[in-house]
Formats: sequence, structure tokens, C-alpha cells
Amino acid sequence: MKFGYTSWLPETAIVSTFSNGLRDEKLLGTKCKICGANYLPPRSQCRCGSDQMKWFEASSNGKILTYTSITQTSESMSSYAPYFIAIVELEDGTKILGHLSENIDNKLKAGLQVKVVFQTIAGKGAIYKFIPR
Repeated sequence: MKFGYTSWLPETAIVSTFSNGLRDEKLLGTKCKICGANYLPPRSQCRCGSDQMKWFEASSNGKILTYTSITQTSESMSSYAPYFIAIVELEDGTKILGHLSENIDNKLKAGLQVKVVFQTIAGKGAIYKFIPR
């Protein structure tokens, strides 16, 4: 399965649906039919124990809750360092971890409004990132 910068995920229906959504510029998650919890990345089972999940398309706008700079990385990510990652709360309430766009460090702060953008990486699939709105 090709996904993100490094290919490491096993081929499953959930990973395939999520990855295909990224290629189609959609951020797809799963929602529990019992308790309503949203998951991004998607999961096949909810923390409430239910396996009754359905797909939803997450909002593409949100705000940064917290962020950090990554300077020491694994070998597979060393060519991207340093880089920023953030936990973003999307408008629909879903929280997701992701990379921030390059050259954003002078604007970074909790509460910064961001939007999801998609990028295809040759031979490796698609990713999502956040950029300021």
C-alpha cells in the first residue's frame, strides 16, 4: 500500500478507502453509528466497542490546537526535517494530526485557522497538509 511519505501500512479496505479519498482530495473518516464518535484516521471499531461504523467526509477547515517542530527524525523522514506537525480541530469537531505547510513557522500559534490541502507524491501516493486560511 502506498501512503504518505513512507509506505508502511498493510493493505486493508479501510486504508484503501482512506488513501483513495486522499487521491480524490477528500479527507475520509469513520463515524460510530452507536455513539457518534468520529475517527480520523479511520478505524473499524469504536472505543465504545461497536463495530458499526460508517464513512464520512470531514471538513477541510479547522484551527490549530497545538503544534511542534520535528528536528530529529527517522532515516526515512530525514530529508524533510525540520518540519512542523499539529493537532487540528476541524469545523465538524474531528481532531486530526498532520503536517503543516513549509515556511509557516513565523505564523504559528494555537488558534490559527487552517485548511486541508492535498499533495500527490510521485510513486508514494497522496498526503494531506494544513496551510493557513
